[in-house]
Amino acid sequence: MKKKVVYIFLICFCYSLFSQDIDSLKRQFFSAKNDSTKCFILSKITDNADLKDWSKYNSELFKILDYNLTKYKNDTIQKKIYLKYLGGAFANLGIYRETNGKTNEALINYENSLRIYKFINDPVLIGDSYNNIGIAFYNKGDYKKALDNYNIALTINQKTNNTYELISNLNNIGIIYAYFYDYKNAQKTFERALNEARKINDKESELIFLNNLCKIHISKGNINEALSLTNKTILLSENIDDNEKSKAYSYYNLGDINMQLKKYNAAKDDFNISKHISEKYNYINFTSSILLSIAKIDIQNKNYSDVKENLNKALDIAKLNNNREDILACYFELYNLNKNLNNENEALKFHELYVITKDSVYSEENKNAIVNSKFQVEYNSKILTDSLKTVEEKKLTTAQLKQEKTTRYALFGGLALVIIFGAFMFNRYKITQKQKQIIEIKELETQKQKHLIEEKHKEITDSINYAERIQKSFLASTTLLNENLKNYFVFFQPKDVVSGDFYWATKLNNENFALVTADSTGHGVPGAIMSLLNITSLESAIKDGCIEPSDILNATRNTIINRLKNDGSADGGKDGMDCSLIQINFKTYKLTIASANNPVWIVKNNGVDIIEIKADKMPVGKHDKDNIPFTQHEIQLNTGDIVYTLTDGFPDQFGGPKGKKFMSKNLRELLVSISQEPMGTQKQIIQTELKNWQGNLEQVDDICIIGIKI
Repeated sequence: MKKKVVYIFLICFCYSLFSQDIDSLKRQFFSAKNDSTKCFILSKITDNADLKDWSKYNSELFKILDYNLTKYKNDTIQKKIYLKYLGGAFANLGIYRETNGKTNEALINYENSLRIYKFINDPVLIGDSYNNIGIAFYNKGDYKKALDNYNIALTINQKTNNTYELISNLNNIGIIYAYFYDYKNAQKTFERALNEARKINDKESELIFLNNLCKIHISKGNINEALSLTNKTILLSENIDDNEKSKAYSYYNLGDINMQLKKYNAAKDDFNISKHISEKYNYINFTSSILLSIAKIDIQNKNYSDVKENLNKALDIAKLNNNREDILACYFELYNLNKNLNNENEALKFHELYVITKDSVYSEENKNAIVNSKFQVEYNSKILTDSLKTVEEKKLTTAQLKQEKTTRYALFGGLALVIIFGAFMFNRYKITQKQKQIIEIKELETQKQKHLIEEKHKEITDSINYAERIQKSFLASTTLLNENLKNYFVFFQPKDVVSGDFYWATKLNNENFALVTADSTGHGVPGAIMSLLNITSLESAIKDGCIEPSDILNATRNTIINRLKNDGSADGGKDGMDCSLIQINFKTYKLTIASANNPVWIVKNNGVDIIEIKADKMPVGKHDKDNIPFTQHEIQLNTGDIVYTLTDGFPDQFGGPKGKKFMSKNLRELLVSISQEPMGTQKQIIQTELKNWQGNLEQVDDICIIGIKI
């Protein structure tokens, strides 16, 4: 009984840790008293943090790894709860090292993660580890080992019906085929991956494989097929939210097609679109290929002004990401450039680098690895099948031997039982009395523990309820809203009792009505504390004479930064809020808006049109853009227009038949479709839609949506 209580307490304690911010978790990691707590905290950190200081956490992992594999050898419950988090922490640190060019160090982390997953016998995570190891070897240029690990992962994922990881394996194998110009097998592999993605309606993966197939057709000279696929990917990417990376690949492929057709100006335009998207979203590993293609066009057109700069930049990026294909192409184009400019020494230097790199990339060993890989999946599948068959035969033989042994000993055992039965009955009464005493003692201990837990739970609940009352006193009151708004609704649903989301309003000195809809950093108790700081900072800005929305947010941001700069964290406090601040003049119907990361939507013309006021991509708080003033927008409203303000809780809620996010696009369409309903009815529809979408899943964030009809 005591052991179960300890496990439950550990889970509850770690759940409370997960609701805290990353800086707090980092501090608690090094002060934690036991390894179990450390691994729970570390798993959360490695899932969310920028691990610039990864070496500190990595050394802690190695300190506890060997000890705990032995410690929990026979403890199934603790093994599943704890070691899975330990393996996940190793995997996350490996991925971080991989993305920062530390491939050898990443391999060590991946192999330790694999060792743990084998120990707890989790085939899904074992397959995932082999795939990670394969990627690491690919980045090292060891394509044989990369293929070996991909094929092991592929075999496991086929047996476990793990379609998502199976798709990833096929994609990685197809890339190596294409890398060595084996376009036939690359096309077959990508087509199989595409079919698997369509089975589970994975639109994002479908886009990736359509783009890959387009690249194969370009390489084979099938321009019509490539152009058809590219048009399809551009159209599909427009209909999928947050899919800018696929759009960048699509325009890159379109540029390749126009180069094949010798439409160099059109090709350069396409590459520049792809470059703009990649730079905007920091797709750094793709930028080298784009710069390389632009340089090829400029060399073709004898426009040498930017070629050297683009090629050197592309080469630096390719080296950083160990992209050998782009490194090879950069050397070749630098050779072409210097040859055309009659720089003989430079041309010779880059030609020699090109030859050396080409020999290492396309070595006989790597080519043989490609040929052998075609048979590897079938071989691994056969080995696994034979192994399972052997295990079953061994089980049958063991059962037969056990049956025979049981029969032999049954006769002797029966005789022994007759002899000891009398002694057993004599002692039974005394044993029963002792057991009764033990049970009574355990029941007393259980009651004491239950009473202690109930007292602690009541203290925590009372404290949170008191915090809720305090927070409510800071929110915009119903009286204030009713005095200033004729027709409106507020849909406010915190994730916990207290909330990081809040709505606040005031009447300004210019008689205009101001309303803030905000999402503070964090949720629960930390988020609620942050919301009080944000509200008092807004009040301070208005008290200091700020009237315009942009001025209010600028002053609020300065106050928040100054108050948090000595919070004890290394960065000096990056907390704050995302929000929209709207100001309405009900005499002129002029709407003035400033917003940070949260948009404002306005439905006009009886639900026919919707205007989105896009937010500045920065928070009200410390940020690399915190010296840039917030943008102010002015909109002329008409009677019947509806203004919607919101936080990101509803769009980010997981649910539906596939457990995906609701998305901003779907919420926008929902609001337009119900905009002609009474405001109270709209609130009820939104609440019902959220409940139906969420189903049995947990609410992931605080939710706030406000509608105001003019």
